[in-house]
Amino acid sequence: MIPENPIPDDEFLIDALLRKYEARLRYALKHRPRTLEEWEETAEEVGNEVKCAIEQQVLREEGTGNCGTEKPCACGKRARYVADYTRRCVTRHGVLFVERAYYYCRNCRKGECPLDARLQIGRGEYSAAVVALAARFAGYLPPRAAARELEAVCGIRLCANTISRHARLIGKALEEQWKTEENAFFAHPDKEVAVHPAQLHLTLDGVMVHVDGGWHEAKLGVAYTRKKAGGVESARYSATLDNSRTFGKRFRVLGHLEGADNCAKVGVVADGSAWIWQEVGKYYARCVQILDYFHASQHLWKVGFARFGEGSSEAVEWVHRQQLELLSDNVEAVVANIAAWEAKSGVPREVQRQVLTYLRTHSRRLRYETFQSAGYHIGSGVVEAGCKGVVQARMKGPGMRWSRAGAEAILQLRCAVCSTKRPDFRKLARYALNA
Repeated sequence: MIPENPIPDDEFLIDALLRKYEARLRYALKHRPRTLEEWEETAEEVGNEVKCAIEQQVLREEGTGNCGTEKPCACGKRARYVADYTRRCVTRHGVLFVERAYYYCRNCRKGECPLDARLQIGRGEYSAAVVALAARFAGYLPPRAAARELEAVCGIRLCANTISRHARLIGKALEEQWKTEENAFFAHPDKEVAVHPAQLHLTLDGVMVHVDGGWHEAKLGVAYTRKKAGGVESARYSATLDNSRTFGKRFRVLGHLEGADNCAKVGVVADGSAWIWQEVGKYYARCVQILDYFHASQHLWKVGFARFGEGSSEAVEWVHRQQLELLSDNVEAVVANIAAWEAKSGVPREVQRQVLTYLRTHSRRLRYETFQSAGYHIGSGVVEAGCKGVVQARMKGPGMRWSRAGAEAILQLRCAVCSTKRPDFRKLARYALNA
């Protein structure tokens, strides 16, 4: 059998496609639309038909990838030609059928289609562009809703299960990408990145998600920069269902990738959870550490209500005075005021003890006037909004129950689509399809 020439006659191919395009346009103009909407629909139909025709014609010109009766095998032996097999390929512009020559090696008992490798067709029948789109839609919507919107917006018809499968593929690829970044950083922590922010803000928190029949904490980290006029200019998210030790490493790499090691002004703001400051202490001991002002205020309210009675005007007045002291860097005055209170035994005394321990433990993180004057946020609102917008908005809908693998994949997708700078989903899809 004579091997096929995979190189098409470019001029002949262009001429054939132009004739097909011309015929379709003439037909459209003969039945001339009248309204802007009709013109819009006609242009879209013609464009989609032409795109699909280009793909089909180019693939036909590529031939079947036939290399003769035999071809070298990776094992060192010879693979023999068996037959031509048809493969169904779904692209953004339609369904294509590709004829490919199939070779089988008796020595290693493996078969291959050379045309698949040449065209970089991965596993399954969907192109990388379709997989990337499906995963992105799944990052915003549940599978059934994503399937409806994907068909309505892009004209691509996929079932909910297929979209879920694509979402897991890309989510897993994103997770592996993070692990690669972590391994690279901890192997060479002095490796520089090209990002040089003037000031970088880091924040982290946890939110509960129903996974494998129980509630588990998803840990979310954010690295962001502020606009001069206030608000967030850019943000990058990272999350995992894994333990705090694993997340701490991820959070360190997140800061590194966003330029923490190239920045003289790095601040970490968070609530008082012990695991948070344990991980921050490991990896950001020299950075400015800020206890969320609103969580600190909640502890003041506990004392105010225990001391003056819940809802009393005296409690409100006392708390407001202590808040002003905190906002003026007078942490010691607040501690002294609470310590001077002669609390009765029982609940009031226990509240006094807990709040004093809390304030003394975090005293260096309560210099709010100093922090604000240096341009830092004193509230962890960015990550708290992220817990709602990144995690809960997609993962805590009515009746949603997750497997661990599915939840982890969607967490990675949500972080990717909600970050200011999104990854190349097509590149991730190509990796996933060829892994």
